[in-house]
Amino acid sequence: SKASGKELFAGVVYDEAKDMKMKLNYQKRVIGGAKGSTRDITVTCTKISDGSYVWGTTFKGLVVSTLVTLEDLISLSMVNGKVFVMYEGITVLDESDGKILWNAEFDNSDVSVGLKAKQEIGISAMPVVDGNSIYVVDLKKDNDIKKYDATTGKIIWESPKMGKDPVVPQIIVSGGVLIAQLCGRINVQTFIPGTNGNPNVYKSEYKFVGPFGLKAYDTNSGAVLWETSTMKDILKDKFSDGITNLVVSGNNVIVCSDKNLF
Repeated sequence: SKASGKELFAGVVYDEAKDMKMKLNYQKRVIGGAKGSTRDITVTCTKISDGSYVWGTTFKGLVVSTLVTLEDLISLSMVNGKVFVMYEGITVLDESDGKILWNAEFDNSDVSVGLKAKQEIGISAMPVVDGNSIYVVDLKKDNDIKKYDATTGKIIWESPKMGKDPVVPQIIVSGGVLIAQLCGRINVQTFIPGTNGNPNVYKSEYKFVGPFGLKAYDTNSGAVLWETSTMKDILKDKFSDGITNLVVSGNNVIVCSDKNLF
């Protein structure tokens, strides 16, 4: 059956040098959405100078709504002449004419339903664009990190698989190295239906999930350069109880465990 709902505005980006404004709209799902629902997504390009229409492209994509806070996880960006629409997947369009160049799927959330419904948000980092490459954490099929050609969508390399149920909330690309944060803080939203006259319970909280650490990959080949799980004797820290988001400054990676600053 056709999804019910109205069209919502999701964001706008500008390329002032080319006199282009990109606007993102999508179909709002009235009921459900925590597991994701397929929506019509539209990107419209107009001129900044006079508002005249240049092109419009509509496609379908799986958009997840948060269980408790009711936010739709969808965003728009524009880099190097390409338009990137991020949802529970990615679609890349040519900035000049709106042609869809390629698309791919990935999971940024996970939902389990039983006596209560629980949704984990932020289990994978959003894709990162670097030059004409884009890096995607793929937890939908292969549990790995993929490097794509941003123009063709061709997979340049795939990292070694990360095992069962990995969590990779952040990736950073710097100086020919991709650094992945393994596990960390994610948003957990829970709905518990009321019984015996008790009210429904809604929770949105942040929790740390492990095992924690960092892993670095060569951006040219996808080979693993180093990982904290094999550096316990050097670091004198097992990252056993937590890890912060990481920051890169020059050739340095800055991160904290529950005990130390590195």
